[in-house]
Amino acid sequence: MDRQIVRHPASGRAHRARATIAGPWPSGRRARWGCTLAVPLALTACLAAPATLPPARPELAAASALPPSVPPAPTSAPPAGSGELWIPAIGLVWQWQLSEGTIDLDVDAQVYDVDLFDTPRETVAALHARGRKVICYLSAGSWEDWRPDAGAFPPEVIGRAYAGWPGERWLDIRQIDRLAPILTARLELCRDKGFDAVEPDNLDGYDTDTGFAITFEDQLAFNRWLASQAHALGLSIGLKNDPEQAADLVADFDWALT
Repeated sequence: MDRQIVRHPASGRAHRARATIAGPWPSGRRARWGCTLAVPLALTACLAAPATLPPARPELAAASALPPSVPPAPTSAPPAGSGELWIPAIGLVWQWQLSEGTIDLDVDAQVYDVDLFDTPRETVAALHARGRKVICYLSAGSWEDWRPDAGAFPPEVIGRAYAGWPGERWLDIRQIDRLAPILTARLELCRDKGFDAVEPDNLDGYDTDTGFAITFEDQLAFNRWLASQAHALGLSIGLKNDPEQAADLVADFDWALT
């Protein structure tokens, strides 16, 4: 099968994905069409087998054609104050676009996963009008020099370069008090734009060379804090590329993307 790399418009970097199925896009565009494997976290915890998982961050995603047509995802919002969260069901078709170009609103997908900063609220509203659910992508565990809030991060929390991703560095997620105002503002922006859920990336810094002595327990504490913040804002949250901690976080996260 053909393989493609999707790059961010500002940095030129490709976006990380694992077990993401992507189909072809029109010539001259880099908008990604596809569906992503997402399952309720409880099931992920039961099925996780780290010894047989694919590599953590392949730069390439396998290409596959989309189904010819899919029905829309449910669009009714939970009653105010109900505490209900929208959680993607197994088998939904996803459009995962984190690249430059106008988002194609007519892709046969029930769920769109798009960049928090690059996607205006008008696009989120237009997708909802078409019966789609919309997830916002953001990086919670790394600093990206092209983001509009990059200057808000204290130098003390910015660590080593993220290998293979120019302009990106790991964060010291142990310093939740310093990161909280910035990440909470990102989650609030996600809510204010009308997103249904959040896909936070880089929740596994404990397992790499960040420049900080981050432990497994440090990572659990940060991930749980992040999940609680998302829930407080009415957003469901997915555990991204951190299968080794799925069993520990099954009560905190709502679904997994892996």
